[in-house]
Amino acid sequence: MSILRMNNSVLYTEARLTPLSLTYYVPCLANGNYSVKLHFAEIVIRGNRSYYSLGRRVFDVYIQNIVVLKDFNIVTKAGGVDKIW
Repeated sequence: MSILRMNNSVLYTEARLTPLSLTYYVPCLANGNYSVKLHFAEIVIRGNRSYYSLGRRVFDVYIQNIVVLKDFNIVTKAGGVDKIW
């Protein structure tokens, strides 16, 4: 469970893990322009350097087949674990 202490911390109490890619779809949106706000927090893999954790938090984010975040690492961006970005 997340130990984050902030407004809306309930947003960061669960995590999805997979050895493959995660894909999210937002169906039934009307044609138009939308703003997307992504929320990230490392609440699972701690600061250890074991084989289990190495490279597991680096990923790319695509929106409409366009890379919007390349080699994204939440720990680097947020400044550590249990911090949001």
